[in-house]
Amino acid sequence: MTRLQVRRVALSLLALGSLIVLTGFGISPAAHAQPAARVLPAKKYCAAFVTHRHRGGTQAYILSSHCATHPVHPSDSTLLITLYADAEYGGDSYSLYGGSGCDASGYTFGSMPAGWNDRVSSFRVFNNCTYTRLYVDAGPSGGCIQYTGDTPHVGTYINDKASALRLASASHYC
Repeated sequence: MTRLQVRRVALSLLALGSLIVLTGFGISPAAHAQPAARVLPAKKYCAAFVTHRHRGGTQAYILSSHCATHPVHPSDSTLLITLYADAEYGGDSYSLYGGSGCDASGYTFGSMPAGWNDRVSSFRVFNNCTYTRLYVDAGPSGGCIQYTGDTPHVGTYINDKASALRLASASHYC
């Protein structure tokens, strides 16, 4: 046997021995190549307290807001709507609270809360806020869709495209 042949046999035996040791301990060579576990970001819950109208105007506005990694519920307020980033009431959420529930004149928001423009995929309504309108453009203006009650998916036309919002107890068509 030549020196080269001896070296090849030795390397082959060494590789075979390593494989036997690894499998003897219940470890397969492929086990070392597993990717790290995926860490998902914490779900974000936001809440805001809103006015019914701003100084005699036609639009409501946010007085205060807070976000956390756990549900946020302002005291002494009435829940109006919870917006969700994903269909079927999933993902991050943003709840709007007022001093009272909806009436026929309702609450009109010329723009979505900070961080929620072009993000809404579903929502739940509360306290007589039966009718919800989502608008494609801020103002509110542009295309609009009206919904009655809770909505597990806003539909492809306005999904992740809503820029303004109106809540009321009476139907006002777009």
